[in-house]
Amino acid sequence: MTVAGSFNAGLFYSLVVNILGAGEIFTWATSYDVAFMIAPKEQKGLASGINLFVLGAISNFICIGIYNACSGWFPANATVEEEYAASTVYKYLWVLIGVAIFGILFNLLPPVTNWLERTIERSSKVNAKEGKAMDDVSMENA
Repeated sequence: MTVAGSFNAGLFYSLVVNILGAGEIFTWATSYDVAFMIAPKEQKGLASGINLFVLGAISNFICIGIYNACSGWFPANATVEEEYAASTVYKYLWVLIGVAIFGILFNLLPPVTNWLERTIERSSKVNAKEGKAMDDVSMENA
């Protein structure tokens, strides 16, 4: 493979990183929104902490596992162009694309979508009742 081949791998890498970065923006924002809609008023902090653990810690453990499983595809010395060009880093990038596509398809499954909608609806009703009860208590104390 030539230096031109490594340039193509760099373009491929930047495409994947940009797509994953855009996806992370929507994932983090949506997860915080869902955590705050589902959590009762007095447990919003706990919901935020659990959300950070799931998005930060668990996803990083999975990432480390995938990276270690694919470590043979990376060059031993990435600063040497010939070694980088001869590596099969592109296989790792295809694995990342596969993980992203799996996540999209999994979340589009009707049972997953229906479960999330039911959970949000149920939590909204409970939070609305708690909010009304808190308003009634504060009106009695006034």
